[in-house]
Amino acid sequence: MKLSSIRSFRLIAFVVALLLVGLAFYPGMLASPYEPLSHQYSHAVTPESSESFEQHSAEFDPPVREYDTLSPDGQDLFDRTRAEPANKNSDWHRYTPNVCRPEMIVCDGVHIDDLPTEFTYGEDLEPSETSTIIVDGDDRYLLRTGSTSHADTFLGEWIDGILTLVTLVPLGLFVAAVAAKAGSKRMLVGLSLAGGTVAALGLLAPYIEMFTSISVATIQLSLFITIWLGFAIAGSYTIYTELTRTRGLG
Repeated sequence: MKLSSIRSFRLIAFVVALLLVGLAFYPGMLASPYEPLSHQYSHAVTPESSESFEQHSAEFDPPVREYDTLSPDGQDLFDRTRAEPANKNSDWHRYTPNVCRPEMIVCDGVHIDDLPTEFTYGEDLEPSETSTIIVDGDDRYLLRTGSTSHADTFLGEWIDGILTLVTLVPLGLFVAAVAAKAGSKRMLVGLSLAGGTVAALGLLAPYIEMFTSISVATIQLSLFITIWLGFAIAGSYTIYTELTRTRGLG
C-alpha cells in the first residue's frame, strides 16, 4: 500500500471526525422534525350554541371576522379545527398542527411562515389576544389560538442536547485518535464508514420519524448504547493487549 494512499484515507477519516464534532452542535441533528412547543400553535373552536361561547364572548368581547375574509391557510386551519370531535366533557373542538422545525428541508407539517397572520400564536398570551369570533353564513364560532399558559420543555430539550453531545463529540475524537495511528486502509475505511453512518443517521433521524414508525428517541438511544458499548469493547481490548504485552516482556 502506497504511503500517499494511506494519507488520503487518513485525511478522509479526519474529515469524518470533524464532521461528527460539528454536527453535535447542529440543532437539527437527532432532533424531532416538529417544533417542541406545539401548545403555542393550538386551535380551539366552539359554536355559538355552547356555554363557552357565551361566557368568553361576554368576558372578552373578541373581534369579529367573516370566514370569507380569512386567508386560505386561515380557512384551512379553522375548518380542520371545527371538523375535529369535541373533547370529552367539553364543548371545544381542538386541533394542533405539526409545525416544522426551520432546519427541515422537507416536512409534512406546517411551516411557521405559512401560519395565518390573522391569528395570534404563542404562549403566556392574554385571553383577549387569543379569541376571535368567526362568522360563516348564519353560523358563528369562537376561535382561540395559541396558549394562555407556559409549558416548560427546557429540561427535555436540554437532555436531548446533552445526549447528542456525549454521543457525537467522543465518537469524533475517537475516530480522529484512531485514524492518527492507524496504518491500514481497511481500518481507516471502516472508521470513515462507521462515522459517516452515524452522521447520516443523525441527519436523517427527523425524516425517519416523519415517514416511519421509528422515533428520533429510539434512534438516539440506539446510537448512544452502540457507540458507548463500542468504546467499552475497544477499551477492554486495548487494556487486555497492553497487559498481555507487558507480561510477555516480563
